[in-house]
Amino acid sequence: MPQFNNIKIRGKRPDYCLLSTEEARQSAAQADDVEMFRLSSTVLEAKKALHNLDDASKTETPGWFPSQQIQDYLSSARDASGNRYFDWAILSNGNEWRLYSEHAARAITCRSADFSGN
Repeated sequence: MPQFNNIKIRGKRPDYCLLSTEEARQSAAQADDVEMFRLSSTVLEAKKALHNLDDASKTETPGWFPSQQIQDYLSSARDASGNRYFDWAILSNGNEWRLYSEHAARAITCRSADFSGN
């Protein structure tokens, strides 16, 4: 059985696992944590609206920066042979969206457009 090493030990899991097929969705409905990550195309970590994504958490994961959570998911989501379950992950506060890859030196950042007319 695959291991979900560091994440399972720390007890923290992503807010959302994104599944790309109906078959994966149906299987995931009854899956344990390890199987859920194996079935996922990627994960999404959602922070409170407009939470500064560069600030360390004070409550959920004290002292951890959101980017550290994402990097932890990326480095830990592997089977027993070291094969990755997914290669990229998403971090967002609803306004700012960051795409992370363990292979990239920096995250790609996009900000939502201001539709208020101001």
